[in-house]
Amino acid sequence: MAKDLTMTDKVKLFVQWLPILQMLPMIAAANPGRDRVMEVIRLVEAIAATTAPHTDDELVHLVKGILMTEQGGALVDFVTEKVRSLAHEAA
Repeated sequence: MAKDLTMTDKVKLFVQWLPILQMLPMIAAANPGRDRVMEVIRLVEAIAATTAPHTDDELVHLVKGILMTEQGGALVDFVTEKVRSLAHEAA
């Protein structure tokens, strides 16, 4: 799909998703636990607001429920730390 887009379309798509991409460093910088989970929930809500409404609203509701559990928070922290570690190794 992406290779069928014109350069103008690619730029428009990038600009449309830029606010979402800008949220990623906020997740990495957030305190582990609830603060980080809340940043991930904001990211999921922002993605849902950018795409098809009904299905995404249901998905956001389910993801919030999972992330607000102890295991969900642990998963967010684990993934965030792995991504930070990989980014550090690549630098």
